[in-house]
Parts: sequence; structure tokens; C-alpha cells
Amino acid sequence: SYTLEVQVEPTAVTLSEAKLEQGRGDEVTITATVSPAEADQSNLVWASSDGNVVTVTKDGVLNFVGLGSATVTATAPNGVEGKCDVVVDVQFEKAEVLKVRGKYTHGKGTYSITVTTNGCVNKVEFYNVGEDRKVATKQDEDFSAAEKKWYFSYPTWAHGGSFRFKVVAYSEAGSDSFSWTYKSEISGH
Repeated sequence: SYTLEVQVEPTAVTLSEAKLEQGRGDEVTITATVSPAEADQSNLVWASSDGNVVTVTKDGVLNFVGLGSATVTATAPNGVEGKCDVVVDVQFEKAEVLKVRGKYTHGKGTYSITVTTNGCVNKVEFYNVGEDRKVATKQDEDFSAAEKKWYFSYPTWAHGGSFRFKVVAYSEAGSDSFSWTYKSEISGH
């Protein structure tokens, strides 16, 4: 007597996540389910379309290593695959607040602030304290700890007065602290 073994081919691979939006440095494990249940559940090949954005292990562990988007796939030996679209963005943590004050005399002109940062600063926001509103956001996708200059200018009024600005700097989550200095000047008076 003979026993006939029929190998069931996978018809679908479904991942536990179809889309992920994560911060750089995060790690997530996803699973793959092969259909039908009788099909071979092993021998899946995991891959990332861009290893500079996300890497994946043979066990479905995703490491989000750089900014951008990519697709993670789990492919069965017969070519059937499941996909997860990945977007890696920055996770910011709020850092120190720098308060800038000054006075100017009559005449229209421009008030400018140059903030110089050393450290992993990715975003700087400028607020006009007197008007209680954000007036500018400067963002940079360069995550190096190199010195950076953030420039902002604002018109002054004819009658003279004073200015109060708040500058908020953000660093990438988990990065070391940073230092900063500023220079402000009035021109056109």
C-alpha cells in the first residue's frame, strides 16, 4: 500500500500589520500567516525594499533605521507574498526654551535672530511672545551633531518699541543634550 502526500501550496500571505508609521530607532515585530492553514507555514523569506529605512530579520523583527518609506515583504517559496508599507519619521522631544529680548528706536526695519546649535537639533520654532503666536518653524533632516545656524527675521514698526521672542529647539528623541547661543540685531533704522 502506498501513502500519497499532497503538498498544499500557499495562496496568500497576510502580515499582522499592513502599514506602520514609526520613529527612527524604533523596533517592532510583525507576524505572517500563510493561507490555507494546511500550507507550509515555514520557509518565508523576509525582505525590505530599502535597508537604509527599515531592516527586517528572518523572524519579522523590524528596525527603523532612517527617514523615508519602504515596503517589508514576507514571501513564500511559490512567490506569494504579504506586504507592510513603512514610513519612518522623526520623533522629537522638546528641549530648552531660549528667551530673546531687546529694544529698538523709531524707523521701520528688520529684527533678526541667528541661533547657533551644537548637538542633534532638528527643529527650531520662533514665537513672538507679545503677540502669543508662533511666527516661524525651521526644520532640518540632517541628524548630525554638527554646528547649525537657524536664521529668522521679523519686521519692526515705525514708532519704535521692544521685542520679546521665545525660541524652542527640539532634538531627536533619545539624543544627547545640546548647547546653543544666539545673536540678535536690528537693521534698517
